[in-house]
Amino acid sequence: MEHDNQLVMFRKYETDIEASIVMGVLESNGINACVMEDRIANVLAMNPVNVWVRRRDLDRAAQIVDSMPEDGEMPSDE
Repeated sequence: MEHDNQLVMFRKYETDIEASIVMGVLESNGINACVMEDRIANVLAMNPVNVWVRRRDLDRAAQIVDSMPEDGEMPSDE
């Protein structure tokens, strides 16, 4: 369906760094993610950053991000 490819706002993050980490995790799991705002302006003005994904990826993106540890470190295989 064409609506499945529509970009939707996934989540809002306080910093560009947080948004970049989430985008990296999503993209490493096969989900295209982007920020459409001017990232430099957001950093300078300390504005929140919105991460966008395709509608079809929304539920999977939430599962992936919700399973991330809060400290940002991935569990080791030890």
